[in-house]
Parts: sequence; structure tokens; C-alpha cells
Amino acid sequence: MRFLCDAMLGKLARWLRIIGYDTELATNEGDSSLEARARLEGRILLTLDKSVKGLHLPSQNLDDQLVFLARELGMEIPSEPIPLRCPKCNGELEPTSVGLPNYVDKGWKCKRCGQLYWEGSHWMRMRSFLKRVRDKISSQPT
Repeated sequence: MRFLCDAMLGKLARWLRIIGYDTELATNEGDSSLEARARLEGRILLTLDKSVKGLHLPSQNLDDQLVFLARELGMEIPSEPIPLRCPKCNGELEPTSVGLPNYVDKGWKCKRCGQLYWEGSHWMRMRSFLKRVRDKISSQPT
């Protein structure tokens, strides 16, 4: 699945990238441009705006948005981050050991923006967040 998030969904776009989904964030596009771009690029348009022809998210809460997408699209929420996409720019990540802190053996570098990533202390917080979302999915009736 490939997504296009409207400008109001920056946090969701970042998290979709963190769990491995190709997700673009539209920042200065009008409604008709968003719809056309989604069609042209074969993306699912995610929006909070009822006037836009896309998949309307029922909440501004990130947890609820991910639960909704998992149920609505059958999207899998993994138990930990999947380092495939750059959370910052959506570029592809490639494994690297260059440029990382001395205490880190392996990590990833974005092919587009050059940002470096590795499993630091934040990785545990991301796992915890994903567990909370997965628990909500399994505990709420469908």
C-alpha cells in the first residue's frame, strides 16, 4: 500500500513510514491536486477533510488513525519499526555502518536526504507505542 496524507496528517505520515509504508505528505496542494496526485501515483489519499475524495479518518488521534487503517484496509501494524522508509522525507533507507556513533554497529541511511538512523533508546518507545496500537486493535470489537 502506498499513501498520500494531506497536510494535517504529518504525524500519521511519519508513523506510516516508520512501519514501512511508502507515504508522501502533501503540504501546499489544493483538494483537486491532492486527488489527482493520489490517482496518478497510485496512492490511497488519507484526509480529515470531508470535502476531499479520499479515505476519511474519523479522528485526529494517532492511535485511533492507525487502528482505523488496520481495520479498514487490513493493514498490518508490526510489533516494531521497519527500517525501509525515512520518517523525515520518505526516501528509501539502506544499511550502513558509516557515520554512526562509536557505540553503534549498524544503522540505516536515507538515500534521498542522507539522514542516519539506528536502534537507539527511542526504539523502545516506538515498540511500546506500536504495542499499544496493536492492543487496541485486538481489544476493540470490529
